[in-house]
Amino acid sequence: MSSKTNRWSPAGRMVSFILVAALLLGMAPQSLAAGPEKEDGILNTSRCSLEIIVKYKDGVDSGESSAIEKEAKSTTRSSKLAGKQMIEMGGGRVDVLEIGANDDIEALLGALNAHPDVEYAQPNHALALSSLPEDAGFELQWALENTGQSIEGQVGVVGMDAGVVPVWEGSHNLSPVTVALIDTGVDAAHPDLQGKVLPGWNFVSGNSGTAPSGSETHGTHLAGIIAANWDANGVAGITTNASILPLKIFENGTAYTSDALAAIAFAEQQGSQILNCSWGSSAENPALLHAIQQSEMLFVCAAGNGGNAAPNYPASYVLPNIISIASHDNQGKLAATSSFGMQVDIAAPGAGIYSTLPGNAYGYQSGTSQAAAFASGAAALLLGCRPALTAAELKYVLCSSVQPAHALEGKVRTGGIMDVSAGWELVRDNEPIIVPEDGGGLPTAPVSEELAAILQMGPFSALTAL
Repeated sequence: MSSKTNRWSPAGRMVSFILVAALLLGMAPQSLAAGPEKEDGILNTSRCSLEIIVKYKDGVDSGESSAIEKEAKSTTRSSKLAGKQMIEMGGGRVDVLEIGANDDIEALLGALNAHPDVEYAQPNHALALSSLPEDAGFELQWALENTGQSIEGQVGVVGMDAGVVPVWEGSHNLSPVTVALIDTGVDAAHPDLQGKVLPGWNFVSGNSGTAPSGSETHGTHLAGIIAANWDANGVAGITTNASILPLKIFENGTAYTSDALAAIAFAEQQGSQILNCSWGSSAENPALLHAIQQSEMLFVCAAGNGGNAAPNYPASYVLPNIISIASHDNQGKLAATSSFGMQVDIAAPGAGIYSTLPGNAYGYQSGTSQAAAFASGAAALLLGCRPALTAAELKYVLCSSVQPAHALEGKVRTGGIMDVSAGWELVRDNEPIIVPEDGGGLPTAPVSEELAAILQMGPFSALTAL
């Protein structure tokens, strides 16, 4: 289901460091902390209220600084003001002091700043890497940041994107996530994908060669959407914590259910948490349904490119671990070719998508395939923050955090487009994710009593890349 852009500063995609201590000239490199501790990818700022940085004037020695600190503790009736770290700075010194949990930090700062031998005292502000990808093609990636730029002749609407850029600012130390990509194969030698592609399997030829054949570009394009490297070249993936497990089942645009079943089993064995299904068939497929029902992975499925409400499987199977994705354009409208209907959960960017192509190339492709890849990457980012989320919980987060879009009312079940920022707010504080017993108003897919027998039968339904 086929065919990459900056939200805060379209011209300035330079990596910037918000370093409070950067003004402390002469500081030894080893004195710069790597940054505040993080839990589940969330910046831990609790130290801000429990630690103080004091810069003494030149010539103040350790005995004098200790006396100043002791005086400040006494005058403010603080329970604790203990040295935690001392940083020598060519002629002066900086002390990092720890205070008691119930002490008044403002009072302590006032007392220390009032002393004539103190240059300044301040909280130990949390530091965060504030960055956007520097990739040369980032401005073409409206799906990541829609600034209203024109894509393939169509002017966009600001903000009608995946809502991911604000999340990047706080999504450090994410847990790694494996996204299985059942598709046409991936060009692992592409510079923008190096280090991102795991050893996979070719179910067409029965070997480990997962490079695309001939003119096949589909899988490589999707891999770039999910996980392209953040560097000075090409494009940027929607998240940095995803690795791609390439599972090649397509040859000349067609694949078969038997290979899909084997690929699903392989993905499970390799520990994949998310499986991207940018393919499908109009024929009901009980064998595929059964395989998905038995899996703990989240299946991110392209809704289809029929431009109508006709079902497409597996996307149209309503299961707690299937999320069905329609495609929207850079104006927030349903893409003209996207399938739709109440069996489709959300829409994600899928029209005029710039990403990686085999042979160190880049280009535009469109379709619900691309939309599914964006949703897979978003799911990987959110799961990296909360690794314990189940597939049903992850689906619920994505569905309950959409940005409402008038043009999608009555077209997709949630009436909105994927919003990673809103989803991030649901997972970042470790609050329980309560999935309603009905799966959030979803009917349960039927279970055939004869599935086991069907699994032994053939021929299997043909599948089509979307």
